[in-house]
Amino acid sequence: MSDPNTIRPYRLSRRHFVRGAVAAGGLAVAPRLTRAAQETDWLHAEDISTMPDTKIRYWFFETPEGTELGKRELQEFHERFPNITVEGRTAPPAVDNEQLLAFIKSGTNSHVHQTVSNEDTWYIRHDLIPPLEDLPGFQEVWDRLDPRYNYTWTDGHVYSLSWYADPMAMYYNKQLVVEAGLDPEQPPATYSEYLKWAEALTKDTNQWFISLDVGEEWWYYEFVHYPFYIAAANTNQLHDKDGKKAIFNTPEALKSYELVNEIFRKGYSAEGPFDVDPFVSGITAASLQGPWMLSQIQQSAPVGFEFIVGPIPRPDDAGHDSNPTFDFVRSFNLMREQEKTGEEADRINRAAWELMKFLLSPEEQAAYFAISGDFPASNDLLTNPLYSEPLDNLGTQARWLADYAEQGFPYEMNTLYESESMAILQETWAKMALGEATPQETLAEAERRVNELLANPPTD
Repeated sequence: MSDPNTIRPYRLSRRHFVRGAVAAGGLAVAPRLTRAAQETDWLHAEDISTMPDTKIRYWFFETPEGTELGKRELQEFHERFPNITVEGRTAPPAVDNEQLLAFIKSGTNSHVHQTVSNEDTWYIRHDLIPPLEDLPGFQEVWDRLDPRYNYTWTDGHVYSLSWYADPMAMYYNKQLVVEAGLDPEQPPATYSEYLKWAEALTKDTNQWFISLDVGEEWWYYEFVHYPFYIAAANTNQLHDKDGKKAIFNTPEALKSYELVNEIFRKGYSAEGPFDVDPFVSGITAASLQGPWMLSQIQQSAPVGFEFIVGPIPRPDDAGHDSNPTFDFVRSFNLMREQEKTGEEADRINRAAWELMKFLLSPEEQAAYFAISGDFPASNDLLTNPLYSEPLDNLGTQARWLADYAEQGFPYEMNTLYESESMAILQETWAKMALGEATPQETLAEAERRVNELLANPPTD
């Protein structure tokens, strides 16, 4: 986390609501003397101790803590594999699929990529990531991860492995809740309760209920509206199972759009960007966030700041009595080596796979959990002693969130055009947020445009 006294625009970041990008710094461990190339299928070799010296690249998570952890991890990894040199640097901020292409073409991208799951279909379509299931040690890693968060693509291949999974939830400033005469022990579960809190926690001049970010990038929808959609529709599906048709324009989905539209039209949502986090600074009384917010509060909130965590609200007349949420998943995949070919490319990809397995080990998962607050996507999150201390350090809300995740859905993919589809959803949603379209018009336009996309997909 960056210094809370440092002023910078506060804006939703693809890597969690601007965690503080820092200047890129390089790290390279000197390689051993090069051995003669061997006639070996290094990509699938169980033992790579005699593999010729191989160099790969890795981007650290772009926070000071993430960079420090990454440097330690690469040093330890090199001690285990002296024949693998990893050139480490801090990741450029907010590099999504198409932006990443420039780094790939210049040969500077990370070989182990931290991906949002619905980006994967773009990478698959452009043949940038190889399948993982036939690589040495795959099954052991696969079996340790929560099966809800991994996926097998429609071609039968596995292209990524889940790294962490964060349930989205509502956070409320307890002091402001109490001052408004609301019960902090009963956070809103339905729309009527939610809107009652929104009205009570909004003041004309200096306090708003929430700030829903109206961004341009496609992934904003995933953080800002998708949780409301899931809670209302009780599904994560946006397309039919064949990926040929949009199925999100439903009466249930409309209710989620009407809720958010009311929040904007009644002035319950503050306009950003902000110089500081609007929630911990008291500008807003509520925030839609993942578990990373627990860590952020500990590091940057004022002394004595108290908060409560509650579910994503559902419609009062919902056909279900639960409050399902969106479990945001970030994964690792291998970026196929583009410049080198043949045996050298195989060695690079194999070395990157070994690094990915290392980063997904329980010990490194726990280490990243401790600095970030992101829940490891492991099937033993609540039982593995390695995760107990980071969970407990985040407070009682962390275990509530871990339980709440059981009601969650990850993003569900069934078309190669997931990010393009979500870009349409975000563009149309932003028009509604700005008062340029009604909820009905918004859903109808999104449905029409997504269906056109799926019927006439891009050829690049």
